[in-house]
Amino acid sequence: MKTLEKLRLTYARNSRSIFAIGLIALSLLCASIIVNRANKSDLLWAARVNIAAGDRLTPDNLRPVPVLLKSSTGYYFRSSESVIGSTALRTISSGELIPRFATSHISQVLEYRSVPIQIAKNDLPSDLLSGERVDIYALPARTGIAGSQDQVVEVARGVVVESIDVKARDLGGAIGVVVRMKIEEILNFFADTANARIVVVRNAR
Repeated sequence: MKTLEKLRLTYARNSRSIFAIGLIALSLLCASIIVNRANKSDLLWAARVNIAAGDRLTPDNLRPVPVLLKSSTGYYFRSSESVIGSTALRTISSGELIPRFATSHISQVLEYRSVPIQIAKNDLPSDLLSGERVDIYALPARTGIAGSQDQVVEVARGVVVESIDVKARDLGGAIGVVVRMKIEEILNFFADTANARIVVVRNAR
């Protein structure tokens, strides 16, 4: 019997087994490809040490780290992007990824100042975190007309929260919050909030 005929006969007798083995091998290959793609990490910039607001980002305080964030990577700087020379707009803890909204060029940073304000515990989101953007409203401490909104003023929009006094929030009462604000907006901000109740709302952007 010729070799080709022997192969055909062998295949005919074991076709089901060969097909099953091939199907298993194909399944394993597909599973391996899916797992490798799912576990593909991105190299992102992270803080090597604690970086204070106003500090320059340098090779000494940054390091690239592999991170699996999928769609969230757009909020942070990839290691292929240069952030050296930028300035931190808020405190960035050691090991924390570098958020895009937490850094800026020095020319822009000089236009901003850290503004401390006191807010009642129930007048800001309970889960508000440093680095988030907020809108700030000044409400009249007392109003003679129920439901009146004539004196409600939006005094700041989209400002970055630099820090929150977490200990004060746990104790109750007024909470200290520091926000980043442009220099030319600070005087008007204090004038509008001097005798008002301050309410902080998480920015929708």
